Amino acid sequence: RRNLLIIENDAWGPVQPERSPPLARIAPERTFYITGLSKCLLPGLRIGWLVPPGEYVHTARARHLVSQWMATPLMAEIAMRWLVDGSALELLRWQRQQLQRRNELALGMLGDAEIRSVQNGLHVWAPLTQPWREEDFVAHALQNGVAVASGANFAIEDTRRHFGVRIALGAGSEDDLANGLSIIARLLRSEPEPAVLPF
Repeated sequence: RRNLLIIENDAWGPVQPERSPPLARIAPERTFYITGLSKCLLPGLRIGWLVPPGEYVHTARARHLVSQWMATPLMAEIAMRWLVDGSALELLRWQRQQLQRRNELALGMLGDAEIRSVQNGLHVWAPLTQPWREEDFVAHALQNGVAVASGANFAIEDTRRHFGVRIALGAGSEDDLANGLSIIARLLRSEPEPAVLPF
């Protein structure tokens, strides 16, 4: 009715083994589909694709040429070879397996906190209860050597959001992740210490 266009960012889609079909498959005439390999296969493989609706192909190509650098030829060659010879699919399976293990670890260690997650996701959401405030929790976690992201970074408006922190599961070894999760679990079970005020 309003002839709206859709921009679908599907960078994480391939790591989800059971997912809904992309919007680009349902409404290809109005969907700009974006995906790539750096999120789902290998961070250093920085190459992606934009599939615009048919009538916007020339416009998208023209905009790309004036606003973007080309992909590194070596990256493009590696990506193409891996897609053709099956290496990309093997890496994707490995990534799914690793993310599943890390999610299970997080849910096992933080389960009492009613963690919200997506199967094979790279992040989990930990809701905070009173008296914790997001900025205090982030600061206490950082003081204990763990970086988490405040929910305020992802909110459109404060009045309609759930307060919590986002915890990344991908960086570091599983031992590092387990150590960080144990610190977060301890903080979630405790109350914030009073702030130390300067005299």
